[in-house]
Amino acid sequence: MVDFRDKDPSFQRLRRIDPSSLFYAPPLDRAAAPSPSPAAVEDARLPPTDTTFLPPGSNSGTGDITWMEIMRRNDDKIIAVDQDGRAIIYDPAKHTVDALPTMVSPKPRTLSLAVGKDLYVMAVSPHPDGVTERSFEALVRCKKPEWEVGDDCRWRPMPPPPYVRAADYEHVVGDTCAYAAVGDSHILLSSRRHGTYSFDTASSTWSKSGDWTLPFRDRAEYVPEHGLWFGFSAADDGVLGAWDLSSSTVQQSEPPPPAHHGCRDFAMPGPAHRKARQSHGIDLGDVTDVHSSHIVHLGDSKLCAAKLYKVSRRGTCSEYCCDSEWDERNFAVLTGVEVVRSHDDKLRIIRHKSQQKREREEEMIRRFLYMVYILDKAVGNSHLPYRLRCINPSHLFYPKQPKDEEVSSTTTVEDTPLPPTTMTFCGSTEFMRRNDDKIVGVDYSTRRAILYDPDEHTVRVLPSMLARKSSTQALAIGRDLYLMDMTPWPDKGDDRRGLRSGHSFEALIHRDPRPPDGACRRTSATGAPCRRLRAGGGKIKGYTVVGDSHILVSTQRYGTYYFDTVSSTWTKAGDWALPFCGRAEYVPEHGLWFGLSAADDDIFGAWDLSSTVQQQPPVVAHRGCEGFAVPETPYDSNVVHLGDGKLCTAKLFVVARRETCSECCCSFDRDRRFFAMLTGVEVVRCNGDKLRIIKHKSCRYSFGEHCIPTYQAEWNY
Repeated sequence: MVDFRDKDPSFQRLRRIDPSSLFYAPPLDRAAAPSPSPAAVEDARLPPTDTTFLPPGSNSGTGDITWMEIMRRNDDKIIAVDQDGRAIIYDPAKHTVDALPTMVSPKPRTLSLAVGKDLYVMAVSPHPDGVTERSFEALVRCKKPEWEVGDDCRWRPMPPPPYVRAADYEHVVGDTCAYAAVGDSHILLSSRRHGTYSFDTASSTWSKSGDWTLPFRDRAEYVPEHGLWFGFSAADDGVLGAWDLSSSTVQQSEPPPPAHHGCRDFAMPGPAHRKARQSHGIDLGDVTDVHSSHIVHLGDSKLCAAKLYKVSRRGTCSEYCCDSEWDERNFAVLTGVEVVRSHDDKLRIIRHKSQQKREREEEMIRRFLYMVYILDKAVGNSHLPYRLRCINPSHLFYPKQPKDEEVSSTTTVEDTPLPPTTMTFCGSTEFMRRNDDKIVGVDYSTRRAILYDPDEHTVRVLPSMLARKSSTQALAIGRDLYLMDMTPWPDKGDDRRGLRSGHSFEALIHRDPRPPDGACRRTSATGAPCRRLRAGGGKIKGYTVVGDSHILVSTQRYGTYYFDTVSSTWTKAGDWALPFCGRAEYVPEHGLWFGLSAADDDIFGAWDLSSTVQQQPPVVAHRGCEGFAVPETPYDSNVVHLGDGKLCTAKLFVVARRETCSECCCSFDRDRRFFAMLTGVEVVRCNGDKLRIIKHKSCRYSFGEHCIPTYQAEWNY
């Protein structure tokens, strides 16, 4: 079930509901057993949110129109498409998310049908094809190598129904009144004024089935156990009926006959009017408005009837100024339905329990002040998904400032189990963190991007990256994110070997209010705000952010440069190199930058970089704290700022051991284990304002031989 906030309909939350509670215990002989009497509707709380979908630029305070259409494929995966046509796919079973290609043409209100492995999406009010607009298209699954995971899909435009070109066709919402998928290659669609048409997905052609309309409203659900389609009657939404549509894909003079007279126990309570005020005759009664009805096939001849409705009640104020004030509550009623055949092969529709779901008021309790996130993936396959894990770093620190003798004993390493997976990302993805603590995932093979919020557990689609990049580092400045290949190349042409082209440096710019293409946009080296790194192909060894508008990078051969994000210009700071490796982290509590020494990765140091943008070399603020070595040379090292003068060093490394076999064929066989070492660090000022770096606990996380940690970052809660 998907619900949204009344004040912000773009904020759509997905919830998983177990339908087993909707059914009574089965009798020994279902066909002979009497139908259970319809019981009173039970009140039931909504389950917690599984995940949340947000389109770019969702902001209830701006008045911008944003939305996401939620659809389901036959493999039970969920497709979410935003107002710009950008799409993501979510697998509830595996709790994975991945980006999909953009639709051919965005559609504000749609109906969708899964036919075979493909998903067909049409505007509820279709129109003739334009130069760039398409009202009907399909998400078609393409063949891909067996060793790759994820979805290789493409959006393909389809012809609209023929009646959209009729002279009397009215392009209004509500003209499409019923639809269903028939078999693996046909779609039936009814127009109130133009009859029923059949679409052949194999040939992509339409044909008219008749001047009649389908006898149900909205979508009918096929139940293969009985070879029939079930839905709510077009004449009475409180009646659940059954029909055989198998012959309706060819022209017929009459609509399909009913296979069952219908079960009449699905009507919502009608409006209950209370006595009107004598002052001006205002009706104070409750008004029930059913705005959506659905049938869901659960398997084993069981269905779930879902009715979404709103109960409106006028306010209690008797003044004329309050005549338009209503107290509104939204509900969903779910009813279990079972279809059986009696001994004479007569069809029976049995209504089981009904539950009324409503939103519960919850107060979110945040347990941790700061979190560290680590991503890992399977070894040897770049297409396997990445798993995001949340680590509470509070256990890296002693409960109070340790004494000197306690500091010397912190060399002991504690083995700590990995926490469970928080979210899984599909594709060959690079990950970056923005200053608003959200994570950006970019599939470097397709350039598609998504935004994940660990706090709200929401996902949304972002604009695609302008150029592919294989080895990148990202820096957040303000609300923007700057992304550069660690071996940059010229914007135009190639890398002198003909292997790359495009932009090696670009930024994800946050814009407010929302532009037409979303709250974020990509900008590149072809003009503002980013231009190519004039140093050319020098490999970047150290980098950091200085202030609110400067990026410092040190190249392997060309010295240090800084980039001004305001003017989008590069300037050489000097022929010297930055004294740290990787990224240095700024700690505002001390006005210094902390990182691991470029001369020795085992030394944790501090520097003042504020004068480097005036082309002055950095000033050493602390000679360095030793004791950050790991058993093997790390393949990735980072420093994470946790706030309140505390940091965490994270080192990823692999321990390899030669196998016991002594034959020549096994000389390269090794038993490898991947680890992540996290160490708590505290920076304090002693007497005389002397800087002191205190090393706290170290925890080692084992990923075994099949998973490799790839990325770590912090999120402030």
